[in-house]
Amino acid sequence: KGFDEMVITSLRGIVQSRVQAMDAVIEANENSEKELAEEAAKHTATVEAAFAARTQAAEALTQAECARTACGEARRRAQQEVEEQRGAQAARGAEVEAARAEQRRLEVVAAALEALAQGPPAEEPASTEEAEQGKGGAEEPAQPEKAVDSP
Repeated sequence: KGFDEMVITSLRGIVQSRVQAMDAVIEANENSEKELAEEAAKHTATVEAAFAARTQAAEALTQAECARTACGEARRRAQQEVEEQRGAQAARGAEVEAARAEQRRLEVVAAALEALAQGPPAEEPASTEEAEQGKGGAEEPAQPEKAVDSP
C-alpha cells in the first residue's frame, strides 16, 4: 500500500501541476479574450462611427447636389429672364424711335398748318421787289413743306 500511495501521490502531484498549468493557460486565454473583446468593441464603435459619418456625408452630398441643381435652374431662369428683358428693351427702343419719328413728322405737319393758318406771306412793296429783281431775280415765297404720312 505504501508504494501505491506514493505512486498515487506522485500522479496526483503531476495531475495537479498539469491542472494548474491548464488553469493558467485558461486564465491567460480568458484575459486575452477580454482584451480582444474590448478591442473588437472599439473597432465596432469605430466602424459604426465611420458608417454614420459616411451616411451623413452621403446626405450632405445629396443636399449639395440638389442645391446645385436648384442653383443651375435658377441661373438658367435668370438668364432666360435677362434675354427676355433685353428683347423687351430692344422692342421698347424701337417703339421710342418710332414715336420720335412720328413726333418729328407731326412737328412738320404742325408747322405747315401754322403757316397755312397765318395766311400767305404779305407782299413786299414793289420797290423792294424791283431791287431784288435787280440783284438776280425774285425769290419765290417759302411754301410750307408737304407732310408725307409714313406708316
